[in-house]
Amino acid sequence: MRELGFDVAGIDESAGQVAAARRHPALTAFVSQGSMLAIPSADGAYDFVYCVNVLHHLPSPRRFFEEAVRVLPRGGRIVMCEPYISPVSYPVYKFLHDEPLDLGADPLALYAGGDARDPFDANQAIPTLLFGRRRAAFEAAFPALSIQRVQYMSGFSCPASGGFSHGPFLPWPIWSLWHRMDTMLPSALMRWMAFRMLVVLERA
Repeated sequence: MRELGFDVAGIDESAGQVAAARRHPALTAFVSQGSMLAIPSADGAYDFVYCVNVLHHLPSPRRFFEEAVRVLPRGGRIVMCEPYISPVSYPVYKFLHDEPLDLGADPLALYAGGDARDPFDANQAIPTLLFGRRRAAFEAAFPALSIQRVQYMSGFSCPASGGFSHGPFLPWPIWSLWHRMDTMLPSALMRWMAFRMLVVLERA
């Protein structure tokens, strides 16, 4: 994004991850340690908040959205890429993934524990709940955030990639072809079989 001319600030709660990022010459200047539940920036400081696999790890998604509303100006956007729990992806995430999945959780509940917790103490269902069956509750809680887009993507090419903790299960040419086929599937079908979701919110 810096190459496109944006001013970028990166935040990570882990000192180890921040140190690792700073060893990369291109990341040294703008990565800092902090919490997405208490973003260390002034009101209206950012035009975009961009998160990949962040929301379902946060102990209090409600606090994150409160902070996002604070640091975004009118017209600012939140862009998130997260796990999506579809009928097809559910058994994979539930039984073959390291992170917990609880579709009965309240995604807007406030976390009562301390700040420090294991990174895998997550709930992969949070994004699906917030922008699916609990969408009305989200919109009532955050009238300043308008849901602009919810896109379901990545079918079986997602688990075939091996994710972050495993190497690919298929040779690159075959996986690449499979992924391209995923992108050509109709959105109505992806709603039933996707593994990932893209969510775009706009600050009113």
